[in-house]
Amino acid sequence: MSDTTNRAFSFSEPIPVLPVRNTVLFPNTISPLVVGRAKSIEAVRRAQKAGDLLLVVAQKQGERNDPNPAELHSIGVVCLVSKLVQAQPKTFQLVANTLFRFRITEIQEKDGCLMALGEQWPDLALPSRRAEVLAQEVKKLGLKLLSLVGAPGSDNLAKSLAELEAPEKICDLCCSFLTRSVTIKQAWLENRNLEDRLNLLLEELVGERERATLQNEIQARVLSRASKDQRDHFL
Repeated sequence: MSDTTNRAFSFSEPIPVLPVRNTVLFPNTISPLVVGRAKSIEAVRRAQKAGDLLLVVAQKQGERNDPNPAELHSIGVVCLVSKLVQAQPKTFQLVANTLFRFRITEIQEKDGCLMALGEQWPDLALPSRRAEVLAQEVKKLGLKLLSLVGAPGSDNLAKSLAELEAPEKICDLCCSFLTRSVTIKQAWLENRNLEDRLNLLLEELVGERERATLQNEIQARVLSRASKDQRDHFL
């Protein structure tokens, strides 16, 4: 895949839109998605006929089952649908390889799904030396956090993060696995200043590392106490 960083592309043809609830996707990641709404299924079918490109955009209100264009954020992520499986008669599971940020300039409903025109939304400048240094610190903290949390999928995320060197890719992956509100993550997605995003992310990761470390210490004490009580009971 060619490098699209810092290059702006306009789309002369509309791209199908997949609205998602309570989540925000970031570029340079692989994201599984479940699709069950009629317009969303039609958008995926349209994407299959147009190079498998799909624009994934977060809804402003997750509870809306049939959002109109005004109820979607204007910045989303263009994805390449690499895998599509029909799990149930009206439900599909897909794997989205996220490519780049995209700003919607026009959106309308057409032939049963939402279609959008717009342009790529690149960072304002190429990564600076400061951004490169910040990214390495973010990477270290991200790897530490993943080892502390030990959640399902953490090992694969850590492996992917360890292999990254580009500051923007390190930033995107760390943004994707942190648990934050749609409002916060959407603000990260829309921020075109890489250094600013990395600084914000650094603060978030420091806080998360401290919380995870404290939580692990408390759990260790509880387990140690429970083990001691159990031994005393048998004695």
